Amino acid sequence: MLNHTLDQIAALKFHGLKAALLEQLEQPGAYTEMSFEERISHLIDREVLDRRNRRTQRMLGISKLKHKSVFPEDVDYQAPRNLQRSVLQSLFQNRWLQEHHKPVPPGQERPSWPVSSVIRPSCQATRYITPAYHR
Repeated sequence: MLNHTLDQIAALKFHGLKAALLEQLEQPGAYTEMSFEERISHLIDREVLDRRNRRTQRMLGISKLKHKSVFPEDVDYQAPRNLQRSVLQSLFQNRWLQEHHKPVPPGQERPSWPVSSVIRPSCQATRYITPAYHR
């Protein structure tokens, strides 16, 4: 019966839930003190996290960024790039994406390192807007 249930979970593409259920089955002592509701909540949380992570990876692939591992916290405002903290902070809030603007300065072929730090949070946003860069 368990194999049938796992096959149905896989058919529904609940990959995170299946992984969490297998983890609970492999470590029964760690979950025996949890109530039914807590265990179900744990399974659903893992599924939501798995979907969010897969979506982020998919969006990063679509965005074709040169610098995929750049985060807003990594931006060095002290470097001689004339970066204005207020401008980048407003870009980090993804308003440019909602208004269908490009965060890349005119004449630049590919997003630079600071611009990549702006695009990455949009890949993790909850709205389904693709932050792809097109020439």
